Amino acid sequence: MPTFLNRSSNLQAILLVLSGLAPSAFATLGSEGSEGSEGGDIEVEIAEIEGESTQTPPARATRMGSDRDGFDSPIEGVLQAAAQNGPQRAIAELVEEICPAGISRGVIRTQDLQDRCTDVVRAVQALDATNSRSGPTTQALEAVQDLAAEEVNAIGSTEVDSSSGQMDAIGSRLATLRAGGPRVAIATPGFDGSKVAAASTKGWLTGGGAGDEMARKLGFFVNGNYVYNDKDATSNESGFQADAYGVTAGLDYQITDPLLVGAAFTYTTSDTDIALNGGNMETDTYGGFGYATLAFGGNWYLDGMVGYTQNNHDQTRNLNYTVLGVALNQTALSELDSREVAGSVKIGFDNTMGAWVVSPYARVDVADVEIDGYSERMSNLTAVGSGVALQIDDQSYTSLMSAFGAQLGYVSVQSWGTWYPQVVAEYVHEFDNDAKNITGRFVNAPTFSFSMPIDNPDRNFGNIGVTSSFLFNGGVSAFASFQTLVGYEDLTTHAVEFGVRIPF
Repeated sequence: MPTFLNRSSNLQAILLVLSGLAPSAFATLGSEGSEGSEGGDIEVEIAEIEGESTQTPPARATRMGSDRDGFDSPIEGVLQAAAQNGPQRAIAELVEEICPAGISRGVIRTQDLQDRCTDVVRAVQALDATNSRSGPTTQALEAVQDLAAEEVNAIGSTEVDSSSGQMDAIGSRLATLRAGGPRVAIATPGFDGSKVAAASTKGWLTGGGAGDEMARKLGFFVNGNYVYNDKDATSNESGFQADAYGVTAGLDYQITDPLLVGAAFTYTTSDTDIALNGGNMETDTYGGFGYATLAFGGNWYLDGMVGYTQNNHDQTRNLNYTVLGVALNQTALSELDSREVAGSVKIGFDNTMGAWVVSPYARVDVADVEIDGYSERMSNLTAVGSGVALQIDDQSYTSLMSAFGAQLGYVSVQSWGTWYPQVVAEYVHEFDNDAKNITGRFVNAPTFSFSMPIDNPDRNFGNIGVTSSFLFNGGVSAFASFQTLVGYEDLTTHAVEFGVRIPF
């Protein structure tokens, strides 16, 4: 049972908020005033904010090509001290670097970006004056959180769920082929081996069948699957719910009695809703896989598959907040591609005890994922927030997982063929896939970049499921299965799968 869990939560982009202070001991904000708010000067007394934040920032804002531009920010540490989680702290540090006199320094290109920065710094000033996190400061933190696009961690989940679901479809079909095969039935006392053989594809892993016609060795199959994901929010990532629907179709051929090879094409479409009306992402995934299975040493088998998937993502992020009477209501739009090369090797043994079959197995899954960088565009270029689009850099990661599990099945021969129900459980361990920081910058402030951490994936978890396989007289086989994830923090995953194979 190939793991259908996402391999990573390691794709989150961030958006940053902005401010406009002049570089002096007493800094003047927004001399022209923020759009939609009153103008006027507001002073920040640097003496009131001595020392560094007690919270260690998770990342540093850096100037592209050098660590700093020689400018000492007069508000360094002010916003970070008010921040309450990782995304807010990372955003606060970048704001402190780019926003003081951002336009005159050539760091910020648009007045809207400068004004939005000014709004937030003015609101956070309430903390400096009253030593309180209430009122305007709460508004500022809500704005920072809304602009922090950690919502896009769904890209990684959709990427991996699609590929894993496609490998599940192939793995399930191989298990169905073996489910009622003669090599199991022959070793089962009290069963009529000829009936079971008739219910399966003749010659399939039997050690005989040299006289079978070529047409009986060629098979066509179609599988469908549905995967539901529900991820809870964490301090670094937004929660989301995702629905994915996939179909896999392929051809396989029995080269020799113990060896079967095949190829499959897959398509998956998924729809992801970010919690708290944070946005939406739609993904279309196309993939191709090659696979093979080999019977050896009596009841041993070896399965292998390798494939490539291409993912097209359409993403929207909703930005909706009010700070000091200035309302921002925008949607950030983006399109990007990602791709994955994945492989899986599984070895198992079918141990028969009467009509019961116990099948322990071990599996190794590997995946290499690349996600293209992208730039957002705002939905309304004449409204407040037109300048806060974000540019995210390319990302990549590698996953290496092992799984140890067992299937317990019961072979039941009927007049119409063979029924083979199973239960399965497995333990999965992730060896690689350490979370990598997301890097990027404002489209309208490209000289400084940010780096923001994301959550590490769980290292140990499990999958359990039930499968019912049917091998009809004449060679047609079908199956239906349900799987669920257990022991994974902050994530619920369920998968339903069904399929049919027709020899011809």
